[in-house]
Amino acid sequence: MTMLAVLLACGSVAAELEDRIVAVVNNEIITMRDLNRSFEPYAKNIQTTYKGNDLEGVLEQNKKVFLQRMIDQMLIE
Repeated sequence: MTMLAVLLACGSVAAELEDRIVAVVNNEIITMRDLNRSFEPYAKNIQTTYKGNDLEGVLEQNKKVFLQRMIDQMLIE
């Protein structure tokens, strides 16, 4: 029973992290889930080129750039 409570708590924390707000643009929000879903095809492409520590750094940097592009796009719409 204790293990079930721990698993449920972990799932809740993971959901909160995925649903956290990463940007607000003109009263619209971008959640981590939105960012991850949009960035996923690019991440897969990056993963074919980079490995290990290089991969993490490149993914992080590209995700920041991608978020900025999402914000820019929302601003011009």
